[in-house]
Amino acid sequence: MKQVPSVVARIVEHALGATVSQSATPKGGAVAETHLLKLEGNSPDYPARVVCKIGSANIWTGSVIEPKVVRLVNQQMSHPVPNVLASGSVRGLDGTKRWALYEYRPGSVPEHFEAASYEPVVHQAGQLLGKLHEAFEFNRIGDFNREDDNLVLVKPSSKNLLARLPIDPESFQPVLAHGDYHPGNLLVENDSITTVLDWGNAHITDASYSLAQAETRFIDVPPATETDSLRESFRKGYEKYATVPENYAERFPLYRHLWLAQSAVNIGSVARTPNGRSQLRRQAYNWLFRQYTRLNSRKCNWS
Repeated sequence: MKQVPSVVARIVEHALGATVSQSATPKGGAVAETHLLKLEGNSPDYPARVVCKIGSANIWTGSVIEPKVVRLVNQQMSHPVPNVLASGSVRGLDGTKRWALYEYRPGSVPEHFEAASYEPVVHQAGQLLGKLHEAFEFNRIGDFNREDDNLVLVKPSSKNLLARLPIDPESFQPVLAHGDYHPGNLLVENDSITTVLDWGNAHITDASYSLAQAETRFIDVPPATETDSLRESFRKGYEKYATVPENYAERFPLYRHLWLAQSAVNIGSVARTPNGRSQLRRQAYNWLFRQYTRLNSRKCNWS
């Protein structure tokens, strides 16, 4: 546990009329400033635990859109997304920051990527992606921005490499993309996904690119074992709710490399600011912690 930051205590008091008794930092799924909070007392007016996020600007537009996107997803479909309890802004020494209080959800970030234990998570991840793609209809790709406290779709950022490819935009199948869909942004309990976290980089992209990006992150990057069987399981999960685009097979190699290039561009953009560098250090720490836990688990299994 850590000392409760004064700004977090004020947010909870203002929004929920409650007092924070304990604060902790999540082990994964949190690039932005995130606090896991335990509230004092046992009032039916507020939950015993909440999650407070401060900042989390969208990589494309620089706008804090996550609370708006999470509310949109919860309104439109049944998805394992935490409810937004309250949101607002606070004025500090370094300017105005937006904050949100989210429902606390059970589970932990996946740490084992052997096919036998990882397959149920991969299959469900494919299902959830297909379900998300089918729940919304858009007529073009683009980014989300906050204007007059509304969520609006704007033209793709100049940093968006997909929009700069020599591909006819009419061939795109626009879908809602999480923006950072990978195992580190999931909570899992008893081999079931309980929560999809961190929607701050959500945007509208091509279905084939979103599918290729997710498949790469869940199967090729951890790296997992028995990738062929996991890839089949992921795609079968996706097909339960959505149809794999006709051009997916031919575009998959291109889009996988595009994701690598896009990741480099995004990291470079984030690293230009002190706050961004702090976020990247936090993300690197979370990744190293998961790798350390994974290696220790393997040592125990081998002994």
